[in-house]
Amino acid sequence: MAFLTWHMRGPVGLVDFGDGWANWVGGGFVALGVGLTVVTLLRMRAHRTTSIPHMSPTALVTDGIFGVSRNPIYLGDLFILLYLILRWNAPLMLSLLIVFQLILTLRFIRPEDARMAVHFGEEFTEYAKKTRRWF
Repeated sequence: MAFLTWHMRGPVGLVDFGDGWANWVGGGFVALGVGLTVVTLLRMRAHRTTSIPHMSPTALVTDGIFGVSRNPIYLGDLFILLYLILRWNAPLMLSLLIVFQLILTLRFIRPEDARMAVHFGEEFTEYAKKTRRWF
């Protein structure tokens, strides 16, 4: 049991998020991440378009959460990853947020944007000018 306690708290000398505030803040991040995903999926379903990456959408959704972020599910994923970093007390892993964001952008977001531009043309171009990718 001593190993488990040491492992959860991290080695002495490293930054420790602590048990109290990190759990509350982390819980808020996971709630925000899951909430963003659910709201986004409902919005996409209302417009009868796909939420599956690498598939061509049938509608350009620009209302609701999509008025704030072009990629709210991926933003939600970042919040969930931040929760896990806080929960596991792994401050050195904060750099994963940047790596994860880069991977999502290169592997998913840029191809999705290219498909949207081809499929929706000027309508998507105008939407992309006024709405940021992340937030």
